[in-house]
Amino acid sequence: MIKIKTKDYIGYRLKINMGYSARRSEIDIMAEILRIAIKGERKTRIMYKANLNYSNLKRYLNLLMGKGLIIRICSNGVELFKTTKRGCEFLMSYEHLYKYIR
Repeated sequence: MIKIKTKDYIGYRLKINMGYSARRSEIDIMAEILRIAIKGERKTRIMYKANLNYSNLKRYLNLLMGKGLIIRICSNGVELFKTTKRGCEFLMSYEHLYKYIR
């Protein structure tokens, strides 16, 4: 049996019962970022809420922007990231598929 000493942070998909690692997959991380950015969020808030370091956050944001799942909005010197309609569709599909493996 695997013991976990750290807190179960929001967004972690602990799959111990299924024999998987306790680490999040890239898909889980991308879905978490999209969830956080639904209403629009600053880069720092996404980083803290998704529990990522800055270099990983930049990598995931660039990947999501490249796929059209998230957009960057700049207004009045504030940079926000917001989930697109396509990103919301991805989240719905992700949640739909995830409920079958829980």
